Amino acid sequence: MFKRIKLVNGMVGVIVLFVTLQLFTGSMFLRTAQNDKDNFAFNQHIREQQQPMDGAWDSLDQARDALNQAVILFLIETQGQPHTKSDYKNKLTLAKNHLINAEASLVAFHGLLSDKQKVEKPIVALQESNQGYKAALLGQITKLETGSFNPDFISDIKSQREVLLKSYVAWQDANNQLDSTWRARQQ
Repeated sequence: MFKRIKLVNGMVGVIVLFVTLQLFTGSMFLRTAQNDKDNFAFNQHIREQQQPMDGAWDSLDQARDALNQAVILFLIETQGQPHTKSDYKNKLTLAKNHLINAEASLVAFHGLLSDKQKVEKPIVALQESNQGYKAALLGQITKLETGSFNPDFISDIKSQREVLLKSYVAWQDANNQLDSTWRARQQ
């Protein structure tokens, strides 16, 4: 009879051990799954912000390219060499359209930000540098539309683009720091 009790107690002990292990591994799995879900949501939010910002960057650079082509056509015209004036006007129109697309992307980016994020230094600097780059491009377009060309605008556009690049890199670094902090908290 004592042998049966020992056997039953041993089996119950093994079952309790397995149940305990199962509960422990199950809770670890659920915690890991929740952390993965939170991490995915966090990274998805950052990616959603990056898409419109990248779109604005791309549109501003395309506007710059179209503007450079318009400047070349303008200079060809001032040298008295033949070309169609419509090409020149088309390039200016194309540059304006790219600026409109950039503004739409910036509005979308701004709409994805929380109130707290809207006042963070990297984001404020990024938005200001975007506006500065856009203003420099728009100033050159306006000058070309009135038939005057100011070579100083080219260096201004270049310097505004460099400011935008620095603020974009700072914003990316801030996002990477947030991601690192987030991952460290999840450990």
